[in-house]
Amino acid sequence: MQFLSALAMFLTSATAVSVMQVRVSDIFVFLFLVSLLFLENRRTKINIFASILLGTILISTILQSYLGLNLFIANGFANTLSIPFGIFLAAFCFERISKNVQLNIMFKYNLIAIFVCITLYFYQFFFGNISWIELVDETDRYSALSLNPNQLALYLLPIPFFAYLQYLLGGISIRFVIVQVTLVLLINYFTIGKGLFVAWILAFFIFFILGGQGKINNNKIAFKLIIFMVVVPVIYYSIAPLIAALYAGDAPGSVAGQGDLRLHLWLNGLKAWLDAPYFGHGPGHYSGIDFAYEGVESHNMMIDWLSAYGIAGALALIALFGNLIRQSIKLKSWLVLSFYVCLTVQSMFHFYGRQPVYWIWWIVGLTAAEALTRVKEP
Repeated sequence: MQFLSALAMFLTSATAVSVMQVRVSDIFVFLFLVSLLFLENRRTKINIFASILLGTILISTILQSYLGLNLFIANGFANTLSIPFGIFLAAFCFERISKNVQLNIMFKYNLIAIFVCITLYFYQFFFGNISWIELVDETDRYSALSLNPNQLALYLLPIPFFAYLQYLLGGISIRFVIVQVTLVLLINYFTIGKGLFVAWILAFFIFFILGGQGKINNNKIAFKLIIFMVVVPVIYYSIAPLIAALYAGDAPGSVAGQGDLRLHLWLNGLKAWLDAPYFGHGPGHYSGIDFAYEGVESHNMMIDWLSAYGIAGALALIALFGNLIRQSIKLKSWLVLSFYVCLTVQSMFHFYGRQPVYWIWWIVGLTAAEALTRVKEP
């Protein structure tokens, strides 16, 4: 059953596949929920911060509906259902099942995600595109079963962390960790996940500086910072031409003026938020390339969240994530802290609120932090 749960969780990424006009991803969201109900259970108590967040979303939605918001405009109807469901799924189901079962599902998820992505890629490479997978216009970017390569990036994001966590808990060898990390980097290379690559690098930097999974040693941190003062400029000037090419649209997976487009989306999203600063406009997207209210995402989790749920919603979101980050620091789990940093950085370039696994990654991070307290420090 754990294997089926892990498989169902990965197949919630199948937004590019439909059966009788129903997206396979939506089907597997509910199958994932059903599978968890058959696993080992315990007394459920939804996290208070998740409850506050759900309550704030509900208040914003009801308030804006009362004021005449049409929930079928600007993707509002989809967000009305999927965002609170994703939060509830993460908070409820991952408090219902035991920590060991949660971790086993995550470890199985790694293998399933890598196997499916690699198999699909080579099949498409040798035999061409599969007719029942809807491809986006960016045909030079690999997206597996996802409609958008950026959706696939979210499903790839935790794999290096879960692999190393399994090694720390004595489940696999370091060689197998290297294999998994190498394969997921290869998949992301074909996906051209630029934001994810940056997020991984930053997470590794923090994990490295804090000394891995052990006590903080101030002398070692000072030494490592000195090293990075030399290394970072070298790295920067090495990749600066690549960054310029991506910005200008001269590199694979980028379009002309991509940097400018994203900046316009962020600014117009902020303009929309300032028109309803306290409780937002309700579920939906309110940014645009030329002006606000074109019904387009800001491609920034916090800006999209502010425009939808206002300051009240943002404070509730920060309270949930901040509590999880605080717990990882309290437990001295630098691996999980770096994982949370990676999630945060990646979400600054995309809106992931509708993806159930986004919320699951945040909640299961605390389980990983608690599991790492059993690991003896070097």
